[in-house]
Amino acid sequence: MTNLEYSDYVGRLAVGRVSRGRCAPGDPLPVRDRRGGEELKVALLYGYEGLSRTEIPEATAGDIVAIAGMEDVTIGDTISDAEAPRPLPRIAVDEPTVSMVFSINTSPFAGGTGSTSPRDRCAPGFEKELLGNVALRIDFSGTDWFTVMGRGELQLVILIEMMRREGFELSVSRPEVVTKTEGGAVLEPVEALFVDVPDAHLGP
Repeated sequence: MTNLEYSDYVGRLAVGRVSRGRCAPGDPLPVRDRRGGEELKVALLYGYEGLSRTEIPEATAGDIVAIAGMEDVTIGDTISDAEAPRPLPRIAVDEPTVSMVFSINTSPFAGGTGSTSPRDRCAPGFEKELLGNVALRIDFSGTDWFTVMGRGELQLVILIEMMRREGFELSVSRPEVVTKTEGGAVLEPVEALFVDVPDAHLGP
């Protein structure tokens, strides 16, 4: 599976390309490479026509499909034939690099643009986002706040805007770099960047 989507009607959708064979609704297929072969059943099968998703009776090699009925599947898992399993190389999902604390809006201007809902109403919105966004990590240990970690500030800003459009008011902290400790040293995330530049614009 290379991507995840979510539908209010059928739940989590596993999106990927059929590399060999065929599958159809009702087929019991094991999910390999993470749980060692837990068998799940294809409830519904969707194909893509442009940007639209339509239900199809069968998928064959080369088709890009979305499979419903596999709630526990995640990016990198291989859905394979039980008789001849061939797990594909697992896709690694990059770890979060930036965190922000989301809390209930308790400022004097609270209630002006949305609902200052308690924690138990905000949590389902975050949990729903986690179903299709594997780059997010959320710490629910706080009583009236959440620590949300993502791949960058843009991803977190998009999440804030989505929550705002759903009618929630939230207070957010300044973004902080996510660090980890290895061998007694505190490490920060570093990414390698390669830029192709025409020779005429290259400096010394």
